[in-house]
Amino acid sequence: MTIFDVLIPSPLVWSAVLIYGALIGSFLNVVIHRVPREESIAWPGSRCPHCMTALSWKDNIPLLSFVLLKGRCRSCQASISGRYPLVEALNAGLYVALLAAFGPTLQFLALAALASMLLAIFWIDLDTMYILNVLTYPGIALGIAYGGLIEGRWLPTLAAAAAGYALFWLISEGSRLYLKAIKSIHEDGMGMGDAKLAAMMGAWLGPERLVVALFASFLLGSIIGLALKARSGKSEPFPFGPALVIGTFASLFAGESIWRWYMGFLVG
Repeated sequence: MTIFDVLIPSPLVWSAVLIYGALIGSFLNVVIHRVPREESIAWPGSRCPHCMTALSWKDNIPLLSFVLLKGRCRSCQASISGRYPLVEALNAGLYVALLAAFGPTLQFLALAALASMLLAIFWIDLDTMYILNVLTYPGIALGIAYGGLIEGRWLPTLAAAAAGYALFWLISEGSRLYLKAIKSIHEDGMGMGDAKLAAMMGAWLGPERLVVALFASFLLGSIIGLALKARSGKSEPFPFGPALVIGTFASLFAGESIWRWYMGFLVG
């Protein structure tokens, strides 16, 4: 038992993290909705997207308000998207999972910030097929600071960030040249937003866990691509950012174990 456990009982810590995660998740809903539209995330306050009525505090309680309102706006009775409580629940759940994995440490606080940034990137890319610089640039900077200051690995952190970016730059250029060669006018290939997200992943994960994250991402992306092709009979463009985000979370929680298993398998 530590001094931290004596001063703050464990159930209180878990409850506080859960509530805080849901509150940040509520803010993420604002980010996801407004940032792609270049709207302020500070003003005006939360409002119904249908009738534009400002929400009172009792209608803006994460998770609970959705249940009490039965998924409808109090003013216009329009349906509230189930994504709102889903984002709140996911962010809260990720915070609790990170606390379980890393304990009440500075590392936990940093990775909680990463989790929220990744959730915003996931949903925005899913909606718009764009990964925004306003999220990836701060994410890269914070990742480099995290890798250097908290994990004490400046060179591997910088190398992983550069490698992630370079890989996706090559993929982007390759896809662009291929589509130009076949004279495709309906597809643009992979965008550079993915390259910046890969750089962000490398900064936070480091070389070994980046490899695991990219493998998981490409595997998931291949499954999605094949499923879409089976449905329509032709290849369809789809946002790859969500696959990269899921791969990052997979590596964050299990990357070291997977990497050790893989290296042990190679060595025999």
